[in-house]
Amino acid sequence: MRPCLVAAALLSPTSAVAQVTVDQMTCAQAQTFVHQHGRVYAKSPDGPLPVFPISSVWKIPYCPTPSLPWHQTYVTRDGVHCTVGYMCYESGNVD
Repeated sequence: MRPCLVAAALLSPTSAVAQVTVDQMTCAQAQTFVHQHGRVYAKSPDGPLPVFPISSVWKIPYCPTPSLPWHQTYVTRDGVHCTVGYMCYESGNVD
């Protein structure tokens, strides 16, 4: 039976690994995760939902015109509203 378990573990795709959602991290952990991976996982009824691309909070926000930086803020495990980074959203007409 053990060879079957080992084979199952080896054949499992890496995406099947459980992702830690932002509400399970401290603010500092979430900011570091975004800085390293450019994304975060948010809690949803269907399981962890990837939110990307997020730029690190430690970089100067830059978005090409007509986009504007939109700060991504989540409640983290330590109970704070944590800005983990930002995404660019089109602002519409800038006339």
